Amino acid sequence: MAASASRPLALLACTSASLGAGRRAWARLAVSSYSARSALPRLRGRRSFATSARGAVMGNPGPGAVDADVGMDAVQRRLMFEDECILVDEQDNVIGHESKYNCHLMEKIEAGNVLHRAFSVFLFNSKYELLLQQRSATKVTFPLVWTNTCCSHPLYRESELIEENCAVDYLLFMVRDVKLNPNPEEVADVKYVNRDQLKELLRKADAGEDGVKMSPWFRLVVDNFLMGWWDHVEQGTLQGAADMKTIHKL
Repeated sequence: MAASASRPLALLACTSASLGAGRRAWARLAVSSYSARSALPRLRGRRSFATSARGAVMGNPGPGAVDADVGMDAVQRRLMFEDECILVDEQDNVIGHESKYNCHLMEKIEAGNVLHRAFSVFLFNSKYELLLQQRSATKVTFPLVWTNTCCSHPLYRESELIEENCAVDYLLFMVRDVKLNPNPEEVADVKYVNRDQLKELLRKADAGEDGVKMSPWFRLVVDNFLMGWWDHVEQGTLQGAADMKTIHKL
């Protein structure tokens, strides 16, 4: 998703793997001041990306993960094979790189050897409403699923990792009114929601109403962190979310 803003919206790096039944997640938060209404929480988590080409949601992986690539959108297929993700251990130490396609193969996820970094963005407007996106129907993982403002992977660049200092490991919670220009290859729809509207979307997703689906990673963030961060966003006190030492297991 593109947005017209004078500064980058956010960067958040997360270790990423399957989050099916019995799986756990890791999260570490840290905050650095950025402006009067923003901060940089750092997260490390195991995300749920084990899905079929028309993937399962809410932590229930579909059969075959992305190895069933028949009918895959040409642009998305190219990105799956060309983009190289950063492989990490559970302490977020870089241990290698792998194609995005291989990182999301079910058999490799279940083998526990494709933990990789990802980032997420949470953008609020001046009414303190959170911008959500519905992923494009052409996405290989979680098509037409609602999630936070933006999710992606920092790409592996050997020259950038020589002096790696976790510069991409930061999530910027920003309050700003921006002009949106979503990429249709990535985004089907967008909407701003307040807390009650978000809770209603989550209720519909849980009940299977109106075809609403929410990404499991976003649901983990909502259930464990988001409402507290939202308080800090509204109060201008995101420093209160800082925690450089604790790794949360979800």
